Amino acid sequence: FEEGMGIWQDGGSDAGRYKYEPYAFSGAHFISLRDNNSTSTITTNNLNLTNASSVKINFNYYTHSMDNATEDFWLQISTDGGTSFSTIEEWNLNDEFVNGERYNESVEIEQTFSNETQFRFRCDASSNYDYVFLDDITISTCFLSVRINGDVNEESVSNLNSLKSLELKVAPNPARSVARIHFSLPASNKVQLNLYDLSGKLSKQLLNDEMKDAGEHHFTLSVDDLANGTYILHLQTPYASSQQKVLIAR
Repeated sequence: FEEGMGIWQDGGSDAGRYKYEPYAFSGAHFISLRDNNSTSTITTNNLNLTNASSVKINFNYYTHSMDNATEDFWLQISTDGGTSFSTIEEWNLNDEFVNGERYNESVEIEQTFSNETQFRFRCDASSNYDYVFLDDITISTCFLSVRINGDVNEESVSNLNSLKSLELKVAPNPARSVARIHFSLPASNKVQLNLYDLSGKLSKQLLNDEMKDAGEHHFTLSVDDLANGTYILHLQTPYASSQQKVLIAR
């Protein structure tokens, strides 16, 4: 959230983007939710996830003054453009969190999605002085293409199962001049490897090719021509994807 809200829209006076380093996980900006009103939300724009077989949402959070057992916050989903939402997961005081501690969360969602899918974080607190601070929210998808003329393609299923882990790694991180990129392919596949800034703009295209060899692959990324800051390295194959945050600091 260093450059803005991205794909997220705040619900109104009880939600917004703020700058205060102690409450941010990386950088200085974060999202704040408070109270329990229709405005205590942040919601994505419509996302076209028609072909997605699963979605993973990673985020970091920190709570302040969520001080009774009924105070919590939720992650919700809509597949009708925001007309209705259902709750995927909730985080409760003294069950999932205590105040003043920082947490990393990962939620995997497997269901039928649509071209009007929205995700929403909603605060369920008791006053304007009860907060949850959210940062580094990432949404990644696995697109499943295993049907040909309505029938399951067993070869595609086998490839999907073998590509669950791409083992994408970057070192050193933060990088000053160059970074070494490592990933593993269990089978030959078309691979795209791109570096994006936090606004989603392509900074570098590193790879867009058919990789004939399974196994480990290594690349060197020069960052001399890039400004200091945070970037997202995204690895995409037809059956799986992975991403890593890359920090450039000189």
